[in-house]
Amino acid sequence: MKWCGDVESRLAAAKEHALSQTASIDVLFKAIDDISAEARQVRLDLDKLVKARKEAIRGEIVQAGRAAYEAHETAFAQGHGRPVDRTCAA
Repeated sequence: MKWCGDVESRLAAAKEHALSQTASIDVLFKAIDDISAEARQVRLDLDKLVKARKEAIRGEIVQAGRAAYEAHETAFAQGHGRPVDRTCAA
């Protein structure tokens, strides 16, 4: 009987100890959720910036190609004494 009483009091103490830590676990989980949400937002923002920069680089490459082609076309036409016709150039 004494042993059962001792087990009972130990279980009650263990329960109290576990309940006292529940609040700190909840705070920890909320902090983890907040940090995770912030990291997700930063990742999404960076992903948008990377995509925008890729598009800008592609545009710069296309523009440089067009400018080089037009310069070549102009030089070729001038070398052969013909006027440059840009009506078909895109």
